Amino acid sequence: MSLGFKARKQIDDYIELLAFSKATRFYPTAVSRHASVTPSEAFNYLLEQKSGPGNEVSLMWELQCPNLDCIKTISLSEEKHAGGEVECPRCGFEFELDSTDFIPVFVINQEYKDYVLAEHQEEHEKKKLKNLTEVLR
Repeated sequence: MSLGFKARKQIDDYIELLAFSKATRFYPTAVSRHASVTPSEAFNYLLEQKSGPGNEVSLMWELQCPNLDCIKTISLSEEKHAGGEVECPRCGFEFELDSTDFIPVFVINQEYKDYVLAEHQEEHEKKKLKNLTEVLR
């Protein structure tokens, strides 16, 4: 199922808003809630249309501590790695690593963040100039 123009625009706007903020990464579930689409629709759109070299975001895999009293991020990697024992450096919880333990997370490309900030600054300067021109009339 492909997303309609409204959902695509909402997702694109959400990514731009995050790029303008201090955020460096986000989960597909956040995008799905914002655009009122399923998490799998959001994930597929982000992966197919927005992710990769030269695009707005990159797909990474986050490993979180499965201890419900902790659930802190243990690592962030480009690939899922299964097998072996893992110990959470924060709480000491030990668990057997499985590929299903990884959560998809999209990291905002720094060049895209810089572009969005520069574009916003340019728009802000144009508005200031327009306001000044109107005041001087």
